[in-house]
Amino acid sequence: MICTSCGLENSDDQRFCNRCGRKLQSSFTIPDMDGEEEGPAVTRLRLEMLGLSRLAIGKFLEAWAYALALLAVTLWCGRNELYWPLYVIVPVLGLMLWRRKF
Repeated sequence: MICTSCGLENSDDQRFCNRCGRKLQSSFTIPDMDGEEEGPAVTRLRLEMLGLSRLAIGKFLEAWAYALALLAVTLWCGRNELYWPLYVIVPVLGLMLWRRKF
C-alpha cells in the first residue's frame, strides 16, 4: 500500500506508514462495468459500493440545510443588530439535531 500522506510504499499487512505514522488507506476501486448498461440499478449498485445510500445522502443534505438556515438567520440578526432571536433558534435547532442523531 502506498501512503496517501507521504507516498511511501508499505507492505499490504501494515496498518500505519513506516515514515509518517499515519493510518494507511486501503485502495478501494469500483469494478469496471464495461458492456453494462448505465441505469438506475447500476447507479444504485455503485452508490451501495461506496457506502452511500439515499438515506445517508438525505441526512447529509438535511444537515447542510440546517447549517445554512442558521447561517442566514445569524447574518440577518447581525446586520439588523437584533440578537435575541438567536437565543431561541440555536437551542431549538440543537434539539432538532439531537433528536435526529446526526
